[in-house]
Amino acid sequence: MKIKLNLIQMLRGIMAIIVVLHHITGSSVFYLNHNWLNGIFSVGWVGVDFFFVLSGFIMVYAHKEDYINRANITTFFKKRFLRIYPIYWVIASISLCLMLFTHKLSLSTDCVYILKSFLLIPDAKAPFLIVAWSLIFECFFYLVFGIGIYFGVKVMKYFFLTWLVIIIVSGFMRLPISNLFIFNNFILEFIFGCIVGYFFVFNSYTYNLKPPLLIWAGCIILLAMWVVCLNSNFGLKQSIESRLVYGLSASLIILGLANLSTQSKVKTPAIFLLLGNASYVLYLIHPIVLAVVFKASASFLNKHNSFVLFFGVFVSLICLAVGVFFHLMVEKPLMKKLNSLLFSTNKIA
Repeated sequence: MKIKLNLIQMLRGIMAIIVVLHHITGSSVFYLNHNWLNGIFSVGWVGVDFFFVLSGFIMVYAHKEDYINRANITTFFKKRFLRIYPIYWVIASISLCLMLFTHKLSLSTDCVYILKSFLLIPDAKAPFLIVAWSLIFECFFYLVFGIGIYFGVKVMKYFFLTWLVIIIVSGFMRLPISNLFIFNNFILEFIFGCIVGYFFVFNSYTYNLKPPLLIWAGCIILLAMWVVCLNSNFGLKQSIESRLVYGLSASLIILGLANLSTQSKVKTPAIFLLLGNASYVLYLIHPIVLAVVFKASASFLNKHNSFVLFFGVFVSLICLAVGVFFHLMVEKPLMKKLNSLLFSTNKIA
């Protein structure tokens, strides 16, 4: 029986909050020409790096037996589909309606683009629900990971290591293949997560790991890179350097938290666990909330700049509240209903 890794779920919630604060910073600059909190969260896109590493880790942790037995491929894809698409389609539909209403999109001229966005198919343009760009990478990773179940763990561990090396080498040498979607450096972080997951489920009991040391090391690397990114052009969002450093930081923290969860009973604050459970919905819906609230308040705030600091805190709380509401009132009932239709006893991981 798998242990519930509540600390990992808490980390999801924290990283979702960091992404929200990052987009509040961007929205403040765009709508108010104000660098909220002096741009300290302008590097908050690192939350997505953590999500990618977490995805790789969770897939290995949750589907260890499938890889060993080379079984349950269909079940895997059903679960991944249900986890990603239904609530995404709900929130993307809300976003689409707003964009059609404001004439930013047209069904007659943008129908192919809209369809690609709904299906999360790679395109030259980002999806109309802007944060869904990361879901395109998620779906591609799930596709590769699911196919890998057929070949088993012995084959796929060498495949992932080879893939890792090709991405790193092509990225640093600026080879043409580094521009291909399948060798995008964001995929590094999924592979990092798989490596950490493999180590955790197969080897963690072999070594006398020190979870606090791993967590502190990861946090120090994260904060150091954060400061460097704030004060230089090193480690830009799309760079291979960011993937490696933030990927390493996330890997150490995740491995430390996972081992800490198994070695001792650590109380997880209920609010962070709730935010962790709601993190996917929060991630999807917060850009819509920010756009609506900032547009509605821009005129007032441009005349009263002294309120901008507190407004940022206020709108972040609105995002959290809306995210939790949609998680409890929409996502959970929807997942329960769909899960009962497709599975008798299995739950969506």
